[in-house]
Amino acid sequence: MKYDAGKYDIAVIGAGHAGCEAALAAARLGMKTLLFSISLECIANMPCNPHIGGTSKGHLVREIDALGGEMGKNIDKTFIQSRMLNTSKGPAVHSLRAQADRKKYQAEMKHTLEKQENLFLKQAEIVNVDWRAFVMERKIVLKQDILAALKKIGISEGQTIMVHTSLSSMGFVCGGAQIVIEALLESVGTDGTVMMPTQSWKNLDPTAGVHWEEPEEWWQIIRDNWPAYHKDITPTNTMGAVAEMFRKWPGTLRSDHPARSVAANGKYAAYLTQGHDLSNIFGEGSPIGKIYELDGYVLLIGVGYDKNTSLHLADVRADYPGKHASTEYSAVTENGQRVWKEYRTLYVDGEDFEEIGEAFENSHSVQKVTLGNATLTLMKQRELVDF
Repeated sequence: MKYDAGKYDIAVIGAGHAGCEAALAAARLGMKTLLFSISLECIANMPCNPHIGGTSKGHLVREIDALGGEMGKNIDKTFIQSRMLNTSKGPAVHSLRAQADRKKYQAEMKHTLEKQENLFLKQAEIVNVDWRAFVMERKIVLKQDILAALKKIGISEGQTIMVHTSLSSMGFVCGGAQIVIEALLESVGTDGTVMMPTQSWKNLDPTAGVHWEEPEEWWQIIRDNWPAYHKDITPTNTMGAVAEMFRKWPGTLRSDHPARSVAANGKYAAYLTQGHDLSNIFGEGSPIGKIYELDGYVLLIGVGYDKNTSLHLADVRADYPGKHASTEYSAVTENGQRVWKEYRTLYVDGEDFEEIGEAFENSHSVQKVTLGNATLTLMKQRELVDF
């Protein structure tokens, strides 16, 4: 049976712990929210050993509570007993667990949902969602469209540009990554240079979180067996289809950093990619630093400032509380042998890059153009770094 839910801002499927919290959060933010459950009598249904907290998920309950969530409040109203676990060990592993009255917890949460403004409950089994109702109409992008957009935003011959791209953000690009690269290189001409990030950050130590999906007992095996970086072979990690094709493009050169490499094509490609020191990822004399020396530009195609690596150069130059170095490890080749190399570098952190980008655009001239479904943003790198 097909069910047309009408017009809602958010639909939440499933009314377990996560579904209840998500629906309440959305409704409290003023969004018209629809919460589906197979049975309205099973909302917030708990298992045969009903409890909240404990060593595995207690920290999540506290974080949800700090953000205004409902689990902590609901268990306070309905718990039978509580105890602190691991008291024979250090305080770091002490964990509060509350045993719930299963039926009371369920009834209290259902009552909270029912009286919440902007929140509507629906009993149904969802077997299919027509995503066409939610997806923006995709546009088709041709090479001439890319060339026109690049010209309109201010790309011209002789420029040196650091480019960050999301191919899928543009819509259907007829020709894929190939025509994006062709258009970029044609726009800057033989006297210009295009550079892109080609990072292979999976080639870092598992303790850095880069192999989060793998069990800890495999970590040493990964350290012992991860292939050494080879700039002509090693693929990029989550850099996108354009950067992955660009690294193999005729005439493109790639830097030697095993985890944070860049690739460049054009007049200054050799200068930009040479001497990319292990410990100098984004600082003075790095590829990003050299873009600054050349008074280059940054072009964002369908991505935000969280992808803008030039802000890391500003991070290197800045002095702020909490700034610190970190020890990294990567597989490299030395004297013909694979080694697991240790090196020190500035801790890479871009949590506030979107906020910085917003503030920068409020005070500086930044060019923007629409291409298909994406927004192109062009800025002078020096202005951004010096901001």
